[in-house]
Amino acid sequence: MIGQNKPLKYSKFFDSFYRTGDLRYSVEPGFSYIVGDLGLKPASSSFGMGATYRILPPIEVSTGVRYFRMSSVDHNDTRQLEFCGNYYHYNVTGKYFLVYDRIRTNYDRRKKPKTLKMYLTTGLTLMYYNASPTRFGHFYSTDAYAISRTTFQIPFGYGFPIRINDKISLVPEFLYYITNTDLMDGITSFSQNSDHYVISSIKIEYKPATSLISLFKKKKIKLKKKRNEEDLDTDSSNSDSETSE
Repeated sequence: MIGQNKPLKYSKFFDSFYRTGDLRYSVEPGFSYIVGDLGLKPASSSFGMGATYRILPPIEVSTGVRYFRMSSVDHNDTRQLEFCGNYYHYNVTGKYFLVYDRIRTNYDRRKKPKTLKMYLTTGLTLMYYNASPTRFGHFYSTDAYAISRTTFQIPFGYGFPIRINDKISLVPEFLYYITNTDLMDGITSFSQNSDHYVISSIKIEYKPATSLISLFKKKKIKLKKKRNEEDLDTDSSNSDSETSE
C-alpha cells in the first residue's frame, strides 16, 4: 500500500502527499555510443552506481559515478582512423515524473504503487576522459588532440521505472549527452561540431528498509537516551548518599 506506516508530507503545489526518506541505491550496467568525427560507432560497455532521493511528489534528485569505454572506426577508407577511450563520470541530475503515485485521499494510500512509471531527466556531468586516436595501429596526432581532459556536459533523457516489489525496481534509462568539446575522440580536424554521446542502461534500484540517515538518527537518539539514563543513575546515587548521611 502506498505510504502505509510511513511518515507523509504534503505538497500544496502538486496537491499530493509523498513519502519521506525514500532513498534508493542502484547499480547501472549498460552501453555507450559516441557521435563524433568518425563513423561506424560500435556499442561499448558501461557501468555505474548511484543514489536517488525524492524531494517532492514528482521530483527526485540523483547522483552517481560511471565508468565506460567508447570507440569508433573511420567511415572514410582513405584516412583509416580509429580511436578508443576511457571515460569517467560524476553526475548530478533531477528527474520529473510524468507518471507517478499521486496520494490525495485515504483510498490512494491503500492502492498498490504503480508498476510502470515514466520520468524526464537532466542535470550536470563532470567527466574525465582519456582518448587515443590511431592510424594503422599507430598513435595519430592532429593539430588539436586529447590525451586526457576534464569537461562538463549536460545530459537529457528519460526512464521507465518498473516496480518488481517494495524494495527492487528495474529502470531502463536513455541519456543523450551534449558536450562543449570536439576532442572526446581525440580528433578535431574534420569537424567543427562538438562530440556527443549516448548512454543506455538498465538500472537495478534497491530501497533498504531503513536508510543510512535514519540509522544515524536512531543511533544519536540511543546515545542521548543512554546519557540521560547515566545522568539519572548518578543523581540517584548522589541522593542516596546524602540521605544516608
